[in-house]
Amino acid sequence: MKKTHLLHKQRLPVRWDICAILIVSFSFSLPPPLAQAWGTQAHRIVAHIAIAHLSQDARQQLARFTDSRSLVEIANDADLWRETRPETSPWHYVNIPFDASDYDARRDCPTDDCVIAAVIKYQRILADGSQRMEARYEALAFLVHLVADAHQPLHCIDNNDRGGNDTMVSFFGAPTNLHAVWDNELLFRTRWGERAYVRRLMTWVASHNLEALQRGTIVDWVLEAHQLARTYAYNVPANHILRSDYYRANLPIVDSQLAKAGVRLARVVNDAFQDSQCEGKER
Repeated sequence: MKKTHLLHKQRLPVRWDICAILIVSFSFSLPPPLAQAWGTQAHRIVAHIAIAHLSQDARQQLARFTDSRSLVEIANDADLWRETRPETSPWHYVNIPFDASDYDARRDCPTDDCVIAAVIKYQRILADGSQRMEARYEALAFLVHLVADAHQPLHCIDNNDRGGNDTMVSFFGAPTNLHAVWDNELLFRTRWGERAYVRRLMTWVASHNLEALQRGTIVDWVLEAHQLARTYAYNVPANHILRSDYYRANLPIVDSQLAKAGVRLARVVNDAFQDSQCEGKER
């Protein structure tokens, strides 16, 4: 049986204050916090970038059935739903073997319980104007979250360590695991607030060809993330001590993946509303 990624609620707040950093630094005897799919802040950043790239038609149609909640506000709903709907937990990742170079649905997603199958499913529901508004709202919330998860490299690979949760490391002296480093700690280390991070990534997007960034399918995006996991995330020193070299090598990967997730999420939403007339039945 394949091992699954361990997805749990974060122990630490989205923004560490000085006290929290000191507590972590001196808590070497404590077990590392259990990792979550990206972090809460990362999902909000992706949603901000997506909003900036929505079509006017998509903006108007979204307002009709989201009760005025923005994509940022619903970006972490799928994580909250896991507590009462545990069957959705496998939808946040896909177990593509480390040495694989392709996606094989029979091998990697045999019961359609993976992030690729979930994104395809909810793309169809969101684009189907005959669906009830409630179903389309749920589809949107899942897409906002899962498209982001599909860009977290350790959510797209099976290295027999539950997506890095079982690979223990020290990150700037603090004991943790590799998955947590990629979900939160690389981003936290920058000390940038949410708005500053969004501005930074918007500048990155503006320096690239938007059409090229948005190109591809969910399978293409997952395979891209899988390769990044092989090349970068698992390029860990033998002593598993991660410091400035690892941080400098991998923060640009985190940045580009968050930015790509945002503009690709926008494309998914824009395409869905272009294909429908938003004539969903009332809730």
